[in-house]
Amino acid sequence: MALDLEASYHQDFGRDSDSSLHYLPKPPNTILVFVHYKSETSAEAVDKAIDTAKQLVNQDASAHRWSSWVKVEVQRKLIKK
Repeated sequence: MALDLEASYHQDFGRDSDSSLHYLPKPPNTILVFVHYKSETSAEAVDKAIDTAKQLVNQDASAHRWSSWVKVEVQRKLIKK
């Protein structure tokens, strides 16, 4: 599931993005949403990206009928220049 989410929805730093977001498996039943962000990134933007990522994990889990046991964990990290 993490591989599918990563392939479909990951976000890298770029011209239009001050954050990156990745989906990683954390055995046995957790999807780790890992967010790196720059100091210019607003707290609201980081929170919105995390909320969207959680929704995507929950939608994918529901589509597979796994929502009763899939968990979501979030880690955020400020990238200092």
